[in-house]
Amino acid sequence: PIKLAPELIHGVLREGHKMLFAGPSKAGKSFGLMQLAIAIAEGTNWNGFKCEQGRVLYVNLEIDPNSAKKRIVDIYHAAGITHNGINNLDIWNLRGKTTPMDQLTPKLIRRAKDGNYSAIIIDPIYKVLTGDENNAYDMAKFV
Repeated sequence: PIKLAPELIHGVLREGHKMLFAGPSKAGKSFGLMQLAIAIAEGTNWNGFKCEQGRVLYVNLEIDPNSAKKRIVDIYHAAGITHNGINNLDIWNLRGKTTPMDQLTPKLIRRAKDGNYSAIIIDPIYKVLTGDENNAYDMAKFV
């Protein structure tokens, strides 16, 4: 039998795999990614898909730290879930400190090394891209 990595988001994503969340500007990608981070941290559902509980590093490159905290609180309240797993969610606020992915990667590895993270979410990805986010070749190089 073929041994597969455990599912992190059942039917969608396995541990150690990559996923790109794409859509037009103002489509709600950041809220969707925050909902995903909370679903993994709490071990609840995300868009109808069961998430295994685990630690999440959410790299916030866009909004200020207090706005990020407020969004997280608002998502918890809107979902009607308790924050029992909130300690599983680490937010790394880097607004105004954006660097290309090749420079962010070593810092990210150091930051994540002892975190035992099930998922690392970088939002928004265009802040660290050196190519064109609308170019399939550039995106293939990135992932």
